[in-house]
Amino acid sequence: MRVFYLFLVNDNFCNMYREYPYRLYKIFEDIYLTSKYDKNLSNRMYSEVCLKNNIYFVNNYIRNKNKLDLYYYNKDNVHIISSRYDYSKLFVHRYYMKIDSNLNFSSFFRDLSGYSNNIFVIDFDNMDYFWLDKIINVENNLSKSEVFQ
Repeated sequence: MRVFYLFLVNDNFCNMYREYPYRLYKIFEDIYLTSKYDKNLSNRMYSEVCLKNNIYFVNNYIRNKNKLDLYYYNKDNVHIISSRYDYSKLFVHRYYMKIDSNLNFSSFFRDLSGYSNNIFVIDFDNMDYFWLDKIINVENNLSKSEVFQ
């Protein structure tokens, strides 16, 4: 299982670190590690880098994107896709979103790519990080190349 944390980065940090994702990853790693011993400092650092999620809007957005999917289930701030190949669970929090998935590319990534271009995704356990819109572009290009073969 992979655990992805999704952060809605404010425009200033997005413009500064769009081409330097490793530096942004290190900022989030510092916040992540600081939160274990100093909650006030980590909250202050986080509020400088990120925007808060509008939980109501995000939940409705995800619900509307998946309402016709037979494998989709939603309760409160938890969204689940459970099919034969994909098991992904999305938790929507005020400060971040979290996806637990058995895949490297969760179905929720495609849904959230339309929500904002400033979403930064981190898997702290595997030290993996990327801008969501960039990985969606790569995934779309791969699927187009498979069609033409």
